[in-house]
Amino acid sequence: MKSAVRFFRHQEGVWRAKEGVVNALSQPGHTAWAARKSAMWNSMAIQAESNFSTLLENDPPPEFAEVLWP
Repeated sequence: MKSAVRFFRHQEGVWRAKEGVVNALSQPGHTAWAARKSAMWNSMAIQAESNFSTLLENDPPPEFAEVLWP
């Protein structure tokens, strides 16, 4: 569950970086698309964190299933 949230955050960062690279004046559609994708991944991460936090509190995984790196 934590890896899903990390993946969503990573994708948000990828699209945010693309948004910063594109010239907004010459390619406004590209900028808007990147902003929309970044917002989508952010929304998915927030939703996953919200849903998964309740599950992890009620039924935590065993120690051997914990990921040792971020």
